[in-house]
Amino acid sequence: MARGSAPIVFVACLWALLAVLPASALGEARVGRGQPCSAGAECRDGLACVGGTCRAAGEAAPPQGGARQRWAAFELSGTHAFAGVTFAPGVTGYWPYGGGVAVDAGFLFAVRGGVLFDRTELALEIAPVTWLWDFDAKPMLTLNVSIGGLVQVAGHVFWPLRFGLGFAAVNSPTEDVYMEGRLDLIGLAYQYGHLLFELSLPSVRYHTEFLQLGIWAWLFNISVAYVI
Repeated sequence: MARGSAPIVFVACLWALLAVLPASALGEARVGRGQPCSAGAECRDGLACVGGTCRAAGEAAPPQGGARQRWAAFELSGTHAFAGVTFAPGVTGYWPYGGGVAVDAGFLFAVRGGVLFDRTELALEIAPVTWLWDFDAKPMLTLNVSIGGLVQVAGHVFWPLRFGLGFAAVNSPTEDVYMEGRLDLIGLAYQYGHLLFELSLPSVRYHTEFLQLGIWAWLFNISVAYVI
């Protein structure tokens, strides 16, 4: 071999070696979280190649398909805000202390919102002068704060449980502000994507100013909420 050809042979061998070595062996920068990959070795330390994307250990791959499939695949896990409306026909009992109970039909329209911590719920419900405890009386305002949860029955079907406290005012029978207690023990909820439908059978409310009378309400709640 001629002396002048040695550098050429050396360069050729080095080029061949570089061609067959993997990029990771050369110290090439590996990709970070959320970047495309084809193997785990391409991801930075602590990440794995899941579904063609570098992700943290235990992190699920994003749902495949279009926007509709991703919307329907939404799960009630983590922390999510929600907002919705409630329509509630029902029966009310007007109970003067020391007297009998008069039963009437009623109706409630309310807006509600809050936060879901996985399936634990903290919510605020307001009926903005839209509670007809008696169709012959003027509508009242109600507001209550509740805490509860969604007990999973099967799949996206849940049993809602809820306890709340608040007040009722405006157009009350005695012109006073009434304390309101709320208890939801029997019902059914169904989640489809970001929508949560609920039926309570019933939602029991009790209102009183502690001196003269109390008003019971057995409301059959029909609610729909959007979970963000």
